[in-house]
Amino acid sequence: MGTYSDFTRSHSKPKVHPRRIYWTHGAEPKLAHRVAEKVTALVSPSRLNTHRLSGTDPEAQILEKVNGHPLDPKTRQLIVLTRAQDLTAPTRKGILDWFADPQAAQYRHTFLLVHSDEAQPPDDVVAALKGKSTAQVVQCSLPKDPQARQTRALEALGEVSPLGPRALGQLWRHTHGDLTACFAFLEKLDLLVPTGQVPSITQQTLDALAPSNPDHALVEHLLAGKKRDAAQSLVTAPPHDPAQVLTTLAGEIWRANLLHPYVVEKVPVRDIVGRTGLTHVQVTALSPHVGQHAYRHTVRRSRLIAELLPHADTATALPMLVAAW
Repeated sequence: MGTYSDFTRSHSKPKVHPRRIYWTHGAEPKLAHRVAEKVTALVSPSRLNTHRLSGTDPEAQILEKVNGHPLDPKTRQLIVLTRAQDLTAPTRKGILDWFADPQAAQYRHTFLLVHSDEAQPPDDVVAALKGKSTAQVVQCSLPKDPQARQTRALEALGEVSPLGPRALGQLWRHTHGDLTACFAFLEKLDLLVPTGQVPSITQQTLDALAPSNPDHALVEHLLAGKKRDAAQSLVTAPPHDPAQVLTTLAGEIWRANLLHPYVVEKVPVRDIVGRTGLTHVQVTALSPHVGQHAYRHTVRRSRLIAELLPHADTATALPMLVAAW
């Protein structure tokens, strides 16, 4: 049992050996993603030996894969299981039985990475894995106390960015403590800053790459194809100006469509700016989202926006937008 910080400390030592099972849980997807990146790098499976399953998959399918041998005998096998909160009790027992099997030698090349959105793992998981040197339960969430929450968040952000604590603190405050938005900002900033140059952030950069008002937040979620986050933002931070949201989206999806062929061909940002007339910041901000906006999607979504614009002030306009996106 431990926090994300405990995990990073234990895996920063030289010659770390992967645990047979990692059970991550919590509501911060970026922390779970970081654990997954580190575990994948540590296990280093081939593509043939990387398997992705969901807790909604049939029990037989999950247990067959867990108890199976690697397809590629030259590398380790990694099984990534998401939505563990949807596992049935018998399936969960089968996974824990695999871990507890005394004839574990036959499984020495198989590693399991599990993630659940639950705040706490089930009692049987805690009982089976707690204190075991070949297992690690990792809490991928932040504390409720505001100061402790910020401290943990800045530690996680500092792992992926050369920005100092002061700049990261500015970013944290600007996003109102949204860790996912902070990571998204750093990914965009990395694309914007030339290799080898130490980045810095200004208020203009923050406003462009990490919009802090709810209208921009909804636009950002939809551009990224994150319907679940978009629906949640309608509840937690309803936009102030629905008509502006629709108008902004209409422009952004066409700009993303314009960028699509250049990003696919990996054209340098400077050349894209010269050919399209877009600004450097616009290209950098939209580039991660172009895969969501192929021409057919752009046409359909533009028609949807056009249909909703006359009814922008109604309570159903934005929920309909998100549902049909």
